[in-house]
Amino acid sequence: MRFSCLAPYLRFCCSVLLFLGWGCRGEAPALPEAGAAGALGYDFGRPDRVLTLPAALAEISGVAYLSADRLVAVQDEAGIGYVVNAQTGAVEAQVVLDGAGDFEDVARVGEALYLLRSDGLLVGKSPAGGAAVRLRTGLRDCDAEGLAFDPRGRRFEIICKNNIQISGKRSRVAYVYYPMGGGRLDTLFVLTEEAIDETLVQEGKRRWQERLERLLEDPVEGRGIAPSALATHPATGARFVLSSEAKALLRLSPAGALEVVEALPPVVFPQPEGMAFTPEGDLWIANEGDAAGPPTLLLFRRRAE
Repeated sequence: MRFSCLAPYLRFCCSVLLFLGWGCRGEAPALPEAGAAGALGYDFGRPDRVLTLPAALAEISGVAYLSADRLVAVQDEAGIGYVVNAQTGAVEAQVVLDGAGDFEDVARVGEALYLLRSDGLLVGKSPAGGAAVRLRTGLRDCDAEGLAFDPRGRRFEIICKNNIQISGKRSRVAYVYYPMGGGRLDTLFVLTEEAIDETLVQEGKRRWQERLERLLEDPVEGRGIAPSALATHPATGARFVLSSEAKALLRLSPAGALEVVEALPPVVFPQPEGMAFTPEGDLWIANEGDAAGPPTLLLFRRRAE
């Protein structure tokens, strides 16, 4: 008997179990009670919607909101925007922006889509066609990882994965890039691991605090609270930083002060790589797929903090 014929059934079962709070990658976790919101106002133990994505998005690396019915996703081996049905997870269209490359995130700018490559290159194109726009931000060596667009400031916001030393402190830096201002690049905020550690202490001892502290002390480049995505809350202007390595979501004030570090259940988030807000403040988070399960898009409705 060929086991490949069972794959759709297994993927369906996995999605159902995930929705109920179980995982396809190990034992059932101890999750919060249903409806319990964490410090960020979302119940990350139980997604409100689970979409199983096709194999073409197994290495999904970023996602952006298009409408209540559609999202756009990118995977990190090709310069293609995949238009995804927000109800079924099916890919409805593909927008080819570039060839092969290490693409880490996607943002919508008006009717155009922009992809972020890890060397800081931005590639933009309208789904209606026309030539692609290529913008070199100057962030060639920072391992650019997360992308957001600020429509009011007409600027891109980019967060880097690599550690740098600032005043003797290991830090990750987010930048703003002004395409209409001669390509000017400014610092948006600096995320120090010292600030993360202080926030953990202020919030009290958690089961996951020791794991995060070990990551903070890890000297390997690119580890620790290594960012995998960046997004701005549509109502408050707070910046959210997702870390796949640490299985954590961080919130910073509009001024760049770290406010909250919240753990994400690994059984729900085996490899969270992308996120996007809806206009109402609901949150989509994308997981890469692996041998243990398919890629997924998870929707979390906003609840009271």
